[in-house]
Amino acid sequence: MGLAEAAELLELSKASVCDRRRRKYAPGDRLPPFPTPAAKLQCGPIWRRAQIETYAAEVERLAGLSWFERKYPGLDLADFLPGLPAAPGPPVQREDRERLAHAALIEQVLHGVSSPPEEVDAGLDEEGEDA
Repeated sequence: MGLAEAAELLELSKASVCDRRRRKYAPGDRLPPFPTPAAKLQCGPIWRRAQIETYAAEVERLAGLSWFERKYPGLDLADFLPGLPAAPGPPVQREDRERLAHAALIEQVLHGVSSPPEEVDAGLDEEGEDA
């Protein structure tokens, strides 16, 4: 199927499909990367119908997730922040929990709680300075 057929199947304009094809994607994005065409002809890119249907299903799946679930797909908030909301009072909203977990993950990276990759670690002396 060509660009026009893909746009029709996705219920998008052709311009929107072109924008999605050009876009760079990162973890946490609301949209998955657009599939690579099965072929590029002089008339334009060609995809298999299954590629576009799989993409549409992934768009729908991601739409049901929060930003935190998209960015950290394997992380369970209950395990990461076990004490929330344990105290009496208004419960902590899910979005607040996600922000706290995200901040904690950033804090771990900034303070070196997780060990550096082996190739980086091998290039440092005992005091953490470049060798």
